[in-house]
Amino acid sequence: MLSRSPSLSRPLALSVASFLLLVLFLLPLLKPSQLADAQSSVTEPTVSSSSRSPAAVSGYVVKFTTTDSENAVLQPFEDSISMELHEDIRVPRGINPATVRVQYTNGNGTRSGTATNIELTDHTDPRRPTVVTIYPAIRESRDAPPGPIPHNSMVTVTFTKNAGIRNPTEGGAYSWKVWTSKDTNRVPASHANECPSGGEDCENGLLHAYSESSPDDVSAGLLVDREIQLSKEEAGRGEQITVIGRGYKNGTTLTVWRDADADGNFDSDESSLCDTMVLANDIGYCSFTVSVPPFTHGTGECDSSENAGGVTCEPDYNLINARDGYGGTSVIYAESGKVSEVAHVLELVGSVKASNVQGPGGNIQVQLTDFPEGFISSVDIGGVLVDIDRLRVGPSGSLYFSIAVPNEARLGRQSLQVVLKRDNGEETYSRSVVVVITHPTTTVRIFPETVLPNQRVSLWGNGFSDGNDVSIEQVRVDGFDLGPARINGGSGSIELSRDGSWSGSLDLPIVEATTAEGVHSLRVEDSRGLFGTVEFNVPPREVKVSPVWGRPGSLVTVEGTGFPVRNDNGSSISILIRYESQAGVTLTSAHADASGSFSQEVLVPLRTPLPSSNFIRVEFEDDQGKSVITTARHEVPAATVVLDPVSGPPGTPVTITGSGFRRYARVDTLTIGTIDVSPGTSLSTDADGEFEARFLAPGIGQGRQTVIAAVAGVTASVSFEIKQSGVPPGGETPVSTALEDLSDNVVAIFHFNDDTKTWSFYEPGYEDFGDLRHMITGESYWIQVRSTAEAVLNGKTRRLTCLSGNCWNHVVW
Repeated sequence: MLSRSPSLSRPLALSVASFLLLVLFLLPLLKPSQLADAQSSVTEPTVSSSSRSPAAVSGYVVKFTTTDSENAVLQPFEDSISMELHEDIRVPRGINPATVRVQYTNGNGTRSGTATNIELTDHTDPRRPTVVTIYPAIRESRDAPPGPIPHNSMVTVTFTKNAGIRNPTEGGAYSWKVWTSKDTNRVPASHANECPSGGEDCENGLLHAYSESSPDDVSAGLLVDREIQLSKEEAGRGEQITVIGRGYKNGTTLTVWRDADADGNFDSDESSLCDTMVLANDIGYCSFTVSVPPFTHGTGECDSSENAGGVTCEPDYNLINARDGYGGTSVIYAESGKVSEVAHVLELVGSVKASNVQGPGGNIQVQLTDFPEGFISSVDIGGVLVDIDRLRVGPSGSLYFSIAVPNEARLGRQSLQVVLKRDNGEETYSRSVVVVITHPTTTVRIFPETVLPNQRVSLWGNGFSDGNDVSIEQVRVDGFDLGPARINGGSGSIELSRDGSWSGSLDLPIVEATTAEGVHSLRVEDSRGLFGTVEFNVPPREVKVSPVWGRPGSLVTVEGTGFPVRNDNGSSISILIRYESQAGVTLTSAHADASGSFSQEVLVPLRTPLPSSNFIRVEFEDDQGKSVITTARHEVPAATVVLDPVSGPPGTPVTITGSGFRRYARVDTLTIGTIDVSPGTSLSTDADGEFEARFLAPGIGQGRQTVIAAVAGVTASVSFEIKQSGVPPGGETPVSTALEDLSDNVVAIFHFNDDTKTWSFYEPGYEDFGDLRHMITGESYWIQVRSTAEAVLNGKTRRLTCLSGNCWNHVVW
């Protein structure tokens, strides 16, 4: 059995005991991070973010140093860098390795690379921190294989915004721990102590500013701000401001106040502006109305005071701050002796009040409120400078003064702008208000008040400029300038009396302002710029046609009212009248009388289609050469035919009357069914486009038959009903018996058989030569007589005629 030599074991035991005593002595003096560093391959980790806004998607930079132990070397594809993120830091379901960059820096320079793979653990459980494991791949050159991260190197892991990691919704400090696969010790990272200006002196940097405004341990990790947003960065008295506080503790009361000394503390001499409950999303909303006090005009600065350990603010530094129920406020920097600019400083801007006035020449009372100290450098109304005395705004920020409206100022709603030069001599300050400038109480009257183009009217006015050598030289009608020839009988001006009254005449122009129906404005201005207006009415311009319908070739009367008149000088304009149809145009002209009326006949074109709807176009040219057109519609109705009677058995005498045809035109066709029933002589329409003719209803079968009349290419039709004859159809009567009542007045009888398409005839004295033996009821016969006669044929009285040697008569038996 082996045993240790006493000479050797005693010194070893003393050395171990001495070491343990030394550790126990030093342990209370070491910080936790130093203890962690002593046991880990990761030292001094820090984390910073591109945005500290609550709920913002941000980029993150994590830095740490590997120890000088050989065991700290990270091999590619084998070793990894892990980070534990607080459960309130939102991590997506997956992170694209391309959105994460890895680099290291040591005495040999800097090498950069990316992540080859990223693993997430517990990222779906909102109650547990998310572990992000990164497998880096860093190459010395593009073509070189990935190499290790050496020991004793500064390692930087950058998560770009595209990685999708989002800040917590509540402001505060959140743990972010770092380690590598070489050990299991998770080292807390602290937020990098950023400087407001980006410099290196961070004595009053982020960590200091954050510790002043937060109850959290600012060394614990990632920092998220509590932010304040104002609906307006500048406002005047009486305006409402809405405050939005983000990152404050939900379920607590958010108190908003004017932090006069910018120390983040709600001091006893500071008053609350508004308060509200913070919502579940860690956002609170409340509104207040700007008043003085507590606000002061302008926007000042705050100087840091190292001796006092705080800042001293100018009275006009209107910093808006907010505190939740846990004491959390917004972060305020103090750098290089001054409090840095923050978004929630409200500038109380000055306001201008001014009275409305009658001008030019009237006085406007102006009141300035909450202006900075300085001299008024200029005042203008609608861009026209106003003469002012030397005016100064003192410490009160208020000033009252009066200005005269210059003659060049325009009437209506105009901007009155006040420009102040601050006492520092460098900056200017301007504010404006809208004033209403109305014209002085001038009056203008016109007679008559309802007028027409080219009409001479009388004008009277008073209240205009008084004195000598003043005249009316400018007259406008709805913005159109009248030429001198139309003012006061061509003299071009109207002289004013010493009391500002005047009278004269105008010949109204022929322009859109006088040819358009409705109310129009006439503006009269004297040579000193004083003016007055009066309104007049233009009645509608109308065209009427009588009769409202007519036939081609007929004359219709066109009557117009409301047209340019023949004025007192006898001047008038020509009015062109056009009848427009598809077949052509007819033209004529007219001149309106002193009342603007005319009456003129125009011809309906001969070949106007029947029926058709046509236009009569009445036009004239105004003073600017533009055509002014008024139209009326005129109808040309369709041609018609009427029968009397409208029904009857074969042989019934029928009268046909036609109307609506062209005048003095030949009746080309007159048929019933397929039978031509035109009279033996030529038939034409009369001066009214009408005709009348008679025929016997043929025996062409019972039922409705179409009667057609055609005149000069225009056709009209009507139906005639063939009814059953009183004699039974088909009954036969010998020819000699049937024609007894005609005696020897019969020359010959012919009949056409529709079935056999053959003719048969009968001639008294030559009965053996003809083949017509019987007359059959309902059949059609041609009977030639020697002279006109009446006879009873088949029970009906018939009239058989001779005309100019033509003695053939068509008879239905």
